[in-house]
Amino acid sequence: MRSLSWREVNDMTAISLLGGLTHATAHNPSAVAWRFAEFYRTELYQITAPVFVPDRELADALWKQDDLKKLYQRAREVDIALLSVGDVSKQASIFRRGILTWSEGKSLKEAGAVGDVLCHFVDADGNVIDHPVNHRAMAINPADLRSVRKVVISSGGTRKADAIRAGIAATNARFLITDVAAAEALLNLDPIVRTSHKATG
Repeated sequence: MRSLSWREVNDMTAISLLGGLTHATAHNPSAVAWRFAEFYRTELYQITAPVFVPDRELADALWKQDDLKKLYQRAREVDIALLSVGDVSKQASIFRRGILTWSEGKSLKEAGAVGDVLCHFVDADGNVIDHPVNHRAMAINPADLRSVRKVVISSGGTRKADAIRAGIAATNARFLITDVAAAEALLNLDPIVRTSHKATG
C-alpha cells in the first residue's frame, strides 16, 4: 500500500476475488483487499468463506447464496482485475503455508496442473483442470475474467514461468508485472495454441 497515492475516485468499489484464510499474514489477499478499500475510502465486497471448503457440495451450496451470487456477477463486470499466480511446487505458498497439502499438490501435477490462478489450478494452456481441489475453491474462476478489459498479473521468479504463461492464457491478461529473470524465461517458452477454455463450477 506504500506505493499507492491518494486521489478521490468516484463510484469506486473493491471486490476480493478469493475467499479467506483461517491462518493469514498481512499479505493475505483478503487483508490486502480490505486495506485497499480502506485507503481509497470505498466499499468492499468479500467472499465470506474459506478459500477452500471441505467438499464440492458445500462450495456449490455457498455459491447459491444470494449475496455470493451477486458478488460473483460484480466480479465478472470489474474494470480492472489484479491477481498473482502460483506454481505447483513445495515452494509455492499455497503448499508451504498448509492451505493445501503437498499430497494434493502431487495429485494436481499428475492431472496436468502447472500453476494456480485465483486458487484454481490450470494446465499449460490455461484451462482449469477437472480436479476435486478446483471444485472446492471459493474463488472467482479465472475463465470468468476473460471479458474484463484490464487484467493485470503480478508474479515473478523463473520457476513460475509456466504458471505465469498459463495465467495469461486463462484470464486473457494484457498486463504483466514481473522481474527480468521471469520475463526472459517466458520469452523462451513455446507459444500457446489457443483452444476452447474449460471451466469448472
